[in-house]
Amino acid sequence: MSEYKPGVRTQVTLLGSFFVIVLPAIWFAAMGYMWFIEQYVKVDVNATPESVMDHFLILLAVLPMIPVMLAAIVVSGIPWMFAMSRLLSWDDIQYFTMKKGPRLPVLSDWLDRMWLRMIESRRPGPPDSGSNL
Repeated sequence: MSEYKPGVRTQVTLLGSFFVIVLPAIWFAAMGYMWFIEQYVKVDVNATPESVMDHFLILLAVLPMIPVMLAAIVVSGIPWMFAMSRLLSWDDIQYFTMKKGPRLPVLSDWLDRMWLRMIESRRPGPPDSGSNL
């Protein structure tokens, strides 16, 4: 018995759509945060730090960018999941649904429920599920 492996077309579709949907969202989130820091907090992002304290202040200013980028991944991941639920074959959907990475207690459960609702309409029915007219 051989295990199903997704084809090259599927992998290209996954990576291509990820590069088109998710990566730009991460970039826009990071650049938006830097714009916010420059415009509203009045930190010169182009200045060269001169002392250890300057390096420390830059670190403190940039650390909140991490949750902003993680939020961008979650928010842009929703349309990406929807696109994948429509573009992938049922075998590919089954394969990737079973391949789960590290779990985050509430977020992973919520995203799993959302994913299952997205693929619910794609699920093949039983062979004789049609009505007899």
